[in-house]
Amino acid sequence: MSMAYSVGSEKNAGGISCLRSAYDDITVMIVDDQRTIRRILRQLLFDAGLTHFLEAHDGQAALARLSDAEIRLPDLVITDIYMEPMDGLELLQKLRLSQDARIRTIPVIVLTGAEDETLLDVTSDMNVTAVLPKPVSSEDLRAAASKAMGISL
Repeated sequence: MSMAYSVGSEKNAGGISCLRSAYDDITVMIVDDQRTIRRILRQLLFDAGLTHFLEAHDGQAALARLSDAEIRLPDLVITDIYMEPMDGLELLQKLRLSQDARIRTIPVIVLTGAEDETLLDVTSDMNVTAVLPKPVSSEDLRAAASKAMGISL
């Protein structure tokens, strides 16, 4: 799928309108302890038209980024389950129990290499948009991200 563009309202110094991605206002946080997985997910989402990303290597780092008043909260969090020292389930629990309603309601997609019915039950109870197997396909990721954010990628 090609990147969607719309004409921005700002003009550059030459008076020509700047082109902006239709999804410039969307930020996705990717939480995974494997740098390669974060890069692949970022590329798959970039290919779908998304351009703004936050990254963290575990749940603790993700929470630290979310508590930074200087950053815009993400519109979607994609997290792995198995990470140290804080895994994706603990991150999810902390998100859902946050005092900040904006953080509590961030849509979450969980990635996992394990097929575990208990995991599916737990994530369902925590209002997870989707649980996707690793390696994730581009189509599944786009579909889950579209559903989570209420847009069409």
